[in-house]
Amino acid sequence: MKQLDLTERLHRKKYSVFAYTNIYLNDRFIAFADSLGIGFLKRTSKGVRTTSNGRVRWYHTNEKALQSALTTVRKNYGISIPSNGWNKVKIKHYNLTDIEEFIQAL
Repeated sequence: MKQLDLTERLHRKKYSVFAYTNIYLNDRFIAFADSLGIGFLKRTSKGVRTTSNGRVRWYHTNEKALQSALTTVRKNYGISIPSNGWNKVKIKHYNLTDIEEFIQAL
């Protein structure tokens, strides 16, 4: 597993502390794994896919294993996500970092 430190590139908010997140990177998708499940974001040329009001578009599942999460997301959302080519990365960041700032630092 590759490790990446983003604390030098991120703005530290008041009262924030270090946190670690496991993510899976693919050429067109990013998957964030936590204790509740795995959430997927689709990468575009401008960043990540957003909804009509500008919020980040999430594809979420309660599965904790990547392969079962991919199957569930395909079934529930009807999108095509590849099964191969996922790289697991452990990222060090601040716990109060917004997801948009986090993705720009990647």
